[in-house]
Amino acid sequence: MMGIHGNSQRFRLDRVRELVLAHGYHANAYQILNPGMLHWFSSDQQAVVGYVKRGRWWVVAGAPICDAANLQQVAVEFQAGAKRDRCRVCYSFAEQPLVDCLKPLGHKTIALGAQPVWVPDEWPDLLQTHRSLRQQIRRAARKGVYIQAFTPAQARSDSRFQHCLGLWLGHKPLSPMGFLVQPAALETGYPDRLIWGALQPGNAAGEKLIAFLLASPIPRRNGFLVEQIVRHPAAPNGTVEMLIDTCMMELCRRGFGYLTQGPVALSLYAAGAMAANPWWMRSLMQLSRRHLGRWYGFQTLESFRARMRPNRWEPVYAIVHGSRFLPTALYAMAGALFRPQLVGSADGRP
Repeated sequence: MMGIHGNSQRFRLDRVRELVLAHGYHANAYQILNPGMLHWFSSDQQAVVGYVKRGRWWVVAGAPICDAANLQQVAVEFQAGAKRDRCRVCYSFAEQPLVDCLKPLGHKTIALGAQPVWVPDEWPDLLQTHRSLRQQIRRAARKGVYIQAFTPAQARSDSRFQHCLGLWLGHKPLSPMGFLVQPAALETGYPDRLIWGALQPGNAAGEKLIAFLLASPIPRRNGFLVEQIVRHPAAPNGTVEMLIDTCMMELCRRGFGYLTQGPVALSLYAAGAMAANPWWMRSLMQLSRRHLGRWYGFQTLESFRARMRPNRWEPVYAIVHGSRFLPTALYAMAGALFRPQLVGSADGRP
C-alpha cells in the first residue's frame, strides 16, 4: 500500500507531532519536525517517516515512527514507496531496535559513530565528584552568567536568539550542516521543547544572551535530546557547562531518565561496532576523521562530551536494503548532512 501525503501542511505537521509524541523512540525522532524535512505517511496514517531525497536515495532521519510492533511492516511499506519512485532507502543514524528489526529482511548495516547517554538522576552525584566541571561552572558565574528558562514561543520571538545563532554560525569555517543538524530548529515553535538561555548583565537595553541550549523530547524513553547548544563567540568559559548542568538538574527534578547530546560521527567509542564495517568503509572513516575533523570538529565534540562523563555510549548505524552497503548511500548521506541548501521543500514533495 502506498504512503500518502496530507493536503494541508499544518494538518500534516500536527499529525507528525502526534505520532512522534506517541511513538518516538530514536533520539532524533522529534527532529523530523524541523524545517526542510519531507514526510511520508503509511496508508493508515498511523506511521510517519521523516526523510530527504538525494539523487536516487531516500535518506531517513533515524527510523520510521510507529507502534514498535508494526515497525517491520511500516519499513516494508515505506521501502515499497521508495521503489515506486525508483529510489532506495538509507536509514541514517539509526539505533539498535531498527537494526534488529531489519536484519531478518536482508538489510546491510554499518556503524557510523556513537552517542553519549546520561541518566539525569545520577548527575548530582557525578557533579560532586567532577571537580573540573564545577570549576568551569563557577568560572562562568564569576563573569555574571546566569541561566533562564524560555518557552519555545518566547525564544522564537526574541531577536536575541537569532542574533546569537547568527554570530555562532558566522564564526564557523564552513557553511552549517543540515538534515539532523538543523540551525533553524527554533522556527517550529512547538511547545514540547525545553530551552535555556545563558545571560549576562548588559547595558540599558537589557541582558545579553550569550548562549542557549535547546532540548527535544524522546517520548518513548522518557528523555530528551540536546539538539542545539549555541554559543556566542565571546561567551565566557564555563557557559556551556552551566547550561548543561541546568538542563540535567531540571530533568532530574522532573523525573526524566534519559538524556543524550546526540551522535558523534566516527566516534572512537563506537570502535567495536565499526570494526565490523567493510574494509573500504573503515579506511574511508579513518581518512574522514583525520581530514574532515579539522573543519567539523568531530574529535573536539567527542572530547568535550567525554569530559562530561556519560553513563554509556550507544552506537548509531546506517542501514540499507541489500547484500552490501553501496558507496552511493554514503554519498547520499553526505549530501543530506553537508549540503543543506539542497533539502527539498517541507510540503511533502521531493
